[in-house]
Amino acid sequence: MIVGIILAAGKGKRFKSREPKCFIKLKGKKILEYSLNKLAKYVDILVVAVPPKRKDILKETEDMLRELEGEARKKNKNLKTLVVYGGKERFESFLKAFRKIQQNFELKDGDIILEHDGARPLFSEKLLKKVISYAEKYGSAVPFITPPETIRLIKGRKEPFSFSSEIPRKRVALIQTPQAFSASLIKKALEKNKNKIKNKSKITDLAGLIFKTSKKIKGIKGERENIKITFPVDIKISSAILSEDL
Repeated sequence: MIVGIILAAGKGKRFKSREPKCFIKLKGKKILEYSLNKLAKYVDILVVAVPPKRKDILKETEDMLRELEGEARKKNKNLKTLVVYGGKERFESFLKAFRKIQQNFELKDGDIILEHDGARPLFSEKLLKKVISYAEKYGSAVPFITPPETIRLIKGRKEPFSFSSEIPRKRVALIQTPQAFSASLIKKALEKNKNKIKNKSKITDLAGLIFKTSKKIKGIKGERENIKITFPVDIKISSAILSEDL
């Protein structure tokens, strides 16, 4: 079984929008819709974490998922969906979604959990299939790209800054999503870190937690086009990429 979790609970402070970033329109569709439509083709269960206390967005997402369920049935596929309120931080949103899945479905150790940032709408289905394939074979798959720019460590806290040693670009990984892990790997990482989780220690994301726990993360080549929409200019860049694909 393949389970997809889309994290769409972020407020998008850097985007400077009143609406949550994943629900802003990009070329006529909500940013979230691009990820929903792709993942729905390859997963058996699709869960979306939305901003807390936003009943309007919860309902809107439920409507989108019901439509996807209907389209899946036409193709003789039984897609099951859930919507949950996320948390203030990325990992908290993942945890709420994962716990909801455990409450509603029986997860086997060999099942694959896909985690995706809803603010990355431009990943290809080719990358998605590759992530799933590698996770099924190795237990994990995390796409990344290397930076094209020169990288140096920054010294100082305000302009003008100073720089120290250069970091070789080939040794730096810019991590992307979708990422995939076996259910057993996730369960072990959560169990080993249950005290940290209970005490709300700073855990940035699932991949970081698993890496600290077991180092069992396999990297695969990602895609340059798979940008994360973070700033307003990213909408223009994403629109240009989508226009080329039309």
